[in-house]
Amino acid sequence: MNNLFRFSTLLFFLVSSLAVSYSHQEAEWKGIVEIKESVRVIQNPAQPLYGEIHFKLEEDLSVGNEEDENYMFYLVWHIAVDKKGNIYVVDWGKKHVQVFDNKGEYIHTIGRQGQGPGEFGSPDGVFINDLNGEIYVPDGFSIEVFSATGDYKRTITLKTYNRSYCISPGGVIIGETDKHIFKDDDKKQTSKILATLRFINSEDGSESTIASFPDQLSKNIEGRVAKFTHGYEHEFHLGAVDPQTFVYGFSSDYLLNVIDFTGKLSFKIQKESPPLPISKEEKDAVREKYRNSPIKNLNNIPFPKHKPYFGRILSDGDWIFVMHYRSPQDQSEVWTMDIFDNRGYYLYKGIFPIQPKIIKNGFVYLIESSDKTGNVRVKRYRIINWAQIKGNKIH
Repeated sequence: MNNLFRFSTLLFFLVSSLAVSYSHQEAEWKGIVEIKESVRVIQNPAQPLYGEIHFKLEEDLSVGNEEDENYMFYLVWHIAVDKKGNIYVVDWGKKHVQVFDNKGEYIHTIGRQGQGPGEFGSPDGVFINDLNGEIYVPDGFSIEVFSATGDYKRTITLKTYNRSYCISPGGVIIGETDKHIFKDDDKKQTSKILATLRFINSEDGSESTIASFPDQLSKNIEGRVAKFTHGYEHEFHLGAVDPQTFVYGFSSDYLLNVIDFTGKLSFKIQKESPPLPISKEEKDAVREKYRNSPIKNLNNIPFPKHKPYFGRILSDGDWIFVMHYRSPQDQSEVWTMDIFDNRGYYLYKGIFPIQPKIIKNGFVYLIESSDKTGNVRVKRYRIINWAQIKGNKIH
């Protein structure tokens, strides 16, 4: 009887401790989860659950060598990393893709300049299908598809030109473009422009719209609609969470939408964040840049009501990284991100000493270009405190 009493008492305290621990953990997160129109909405507070964290980085790999053609880069804007850690480098200047293993050793080159199958005129990205190894390279009005070994497989012919792409590790394609709404049937005069996200069929290039937002910087000046790009425009940003899941947002509002490969909305992520105004000094700096343009009245240059809420979205399966917007006048040497888990909970405000291009499996990848020599390097940094970051989650 005595032993039974002791066991019951111990069990009671264990269960109570777990309950208190769970309640305490839930109580620390001060957000709200609601169901709106049958969709779960994660409303996060302004402050992250685990506060601010400075990412400690250690250079792990540097790829690039002007003395070796296989390692030399010219104009590099896009890179990709597959599940094995192989690195794919798109060289817009040399019109090809160079592939390196996870130790930085050259494997092979994909494509060349030209207009034929598997050739490039303006390669604008590279994406890897981790399920079958296929390599996708957007190029103007097409996407060239190669096998894992770099052999040409097929061309996806596109209906419209897309400004940017996101292709998931499962091969699902989303393109972002401008949709022109015309005043008349002959389509000679645009009345407004919509920033539009579309699914692209990987077989025939057909499209279906996911979301559209009016372009706030499209303005009728001297009889025609012009679109202004000066660094303060609101834009779509998106990332692939896993082979069949995307997250996207339009930077006019701090609202992220998580969708599946059919476009069905899984849940929404919001974060309490006040809008930041564009200062007079910042507007004057933009007008100064347009001083020698055909615009007669520089006060006609439109600005949004506030700065964008974010400037980029990255994902690493378990994590969603939302990079804070930086104005063209911002010369600070750190980059700041809001870090959510893949269920939408705001866990960290992350501080980076460099600007990440890719965050994957505890590593940061980026492109570095020397202003003095013009030399380009693709670098990988190990996140020293990655285990600490991964260890904190809402269970």
